[in-house]
Amino acid sequence: SRSANWARRTSGLSIAAKAVLMALADHADAEGKAWPKQKTLAEITCMTDRNVRRQIVKLEELGLLTREERFRPDGEVRRLGREVECELSLTWLQDLYDT
Repeated sequence: SRSANWARRTSGLSIAAKAVLMALADHADAEGKAWPKQKTLAEITCMTDRNVRRQIVKLEELGLLTREERFRPDGEVRRLGREVECELSLTWLQDLYDT
């Protein structure tokens, strides 16, 4: 997928951050949105949930993804510990056309 190709080509990351980025990219739809459970990301990357959260924060600080709050039907915010909705930086679309 385009997201996976973009994640593979992204450099300058720690191994842990790269693993989380690639796992998110594997779950991304055509628009670059992904919403895997943290537990799923932890299993895929062989990390703890806490380390996955740490890496997501780093990726967000680098501008490689943004997180969106998700709301339950009763209007309450879903907690980060259960499910993470991330939108990968759409710069990967431009990167693909520039190469």
